[in-house]
Amino acid sequence: MRAMRSYKTVLNEIERNKYNLKKSTLQKHIYYLKHVNNNIDICHITPAMLQDIIKGMKRKRLSKATVYSMYSFFKMIFRHAKQRGYISNNPLSHIPKIKQPRIHKKVLSTKAVKALFGSTNIKGKRNYIFKRVRNKIIIGLLVYCGLRTGELIKLNVSDINLEKKFLLVRKDKLGLSRIIPLIPPLLGWIKEYFIARENYKSKHLLFKPSSGKRLTHAIVDLTLRKYSKLAFKRKHVNPLLLRHTFASLLYEGGANIKIIQRLMGHTNRNITSIYVKVSDKLMKDAILKNPLISLMR
Repeated sequence: MRAMRSYKTVLNEIERNKYNLKKSTLQKHIYYLKHVNNNIDICHITPAMLQDIIKGMKRKRLSKATVYSMYSFFKMIFRHAKQRGYISNNPLSHIPKIKQPRIHKKVLSTKAVKALFGSTNIKGKRNYIFKRVRNKIIIGLLVYCGLRTGELIKLNVSDINLEKKFLLVRKDKLGLSRIIPLIPPLLGWIKEYFIARENYKSKHLLFKPSSGKRLTHAIVDLTLRKYSKLAFKRKHVNPLLLRHTFASLLYEGGANIKIIQRLMGHTNRNITSIYVKVSDKLMKDAILKNPLISLMR
């Protein structure tokens, strides 16, 4: 006979297994499920209950991205439950599928990227040289390599190969590893940083704040907030914006969408296309290259 597995038990298992979720992401989704009885056996959750939650989110006029995120969270919960044998039928398969919204993300212009790097040269207080170079590399790895924040904070010194000029991203959130070439400016900053960090107690971690622990998502966000305020006064730059910028600028530079997909660590090309913004200039250039134009001359 199958042992009872409460909904709360399954959520706790997901939290322990992490599934590469940030704690804040997990807490946000649990908040939307607050009216679900935590002690209910997961096999007693019906399609009607799930549909009510989704309809409630729509009534509150939450964004399509938030509703899709909740739907994806359900998929993870019930996939986990089915794999463990807690349920025989997935209730999510009996409700209409929610498609991922196609939203073209905002990106920074090359001029804005230059201004952001320029803000790291503004003199501060103590540890100026070390922090300036460290923070410039943090921004550089996000915008020149398209790293996710989670990938950035997990980097070790051994992941940087200065001789062969590449960066190794070990097992991203999809469980895949990838190699990203390092461009000359970034290589120079990394070499400068390695000299500045010689007194580091840890010889393994690439980045480590004064607390002695790895960088956190919050520290990276605060670093970007500080420099974006210096560069733009009001505009707030976050890691995801820099990742979008990386993809869009590569595309504008003529990079193939399949190459961008590999560099970003996507398994699905459709996901990559969401990150790529097609500029007016690219569309105009495409029209001007139309072979039919020559027929009219």
